[in-house]
Amino acid sequence: MANCEENCRRYRSTLFFIFLMFLIIGNIHCRRPRFQAYDGTWWVNTPLDQRLGFIDGFVDCYTYGSRKEEKLQKPRNWYQAAVSAYYEKNGGEMLVGQALIRVAETLEASSLAGQGSPNEARPNGAFDGTVWLKYSEKERIGFVEGYLNALMPQTSRLTSFPKNPQYYADAISKRYETSRVDRDDSVKQRIGEILWGMRNRGQQASK
Repeated sequence: MANCEENCRRYRSTLFFIFLMFLIIGNIHCRRPRFQAYDGTWWVNTPLDQRLGFIDGFVDCYTYGSRKEEKLQKPRNWYQAAVSAYYEKNGGEMLVGQALIRVAETLEASSLAGQGSPNEARPNGAFDGTVWLKYSEKERIGFVEGYLNALMPQTSRLTSFPKNPQYYADAISKRYETSRVDRDDSVKQRIGEILWGMRNRGQQASK
């Protein structure tokens, strides 16, 4: 009798363990990639050059990409100061892209902008390989983040870019560096065109 009770306890323990494993595995497979919340908290905790890259990426997509009728043409140093001032005054709930558009509609932060730090686009408005190869690593990551935030607001992720920003930044760098070594004119290709060509690749965010 004792042996029977002992076997039953072991059987129940085994069933519970199997159920627990299925629960954990199912949770892993059902988990969707989570996107960084690009809000005021992200802004204040992000290095300056990454913020500036974000601004360039957002401006490139918003002005020269999907919404050509609306333009963001002030120097990126202006936007950096204006967004920082906005968050100091209003708190950090608004997404950075929305804050960029909001401050562009006002002149409140114009005195904070100072001189220099224009958008890095070339005179013809192109953010291309010539611009990319001058960026720091943080600016490159920021550019990807800004471009994707303008292309796909966090409330409407219609196109899939499932990898993390570092993955796309590295892939863009590899493309341009190969072009430069091969003396290929594709270094003149717009950054946004290369990034757009990477959409919908992969099923899970890289880690």
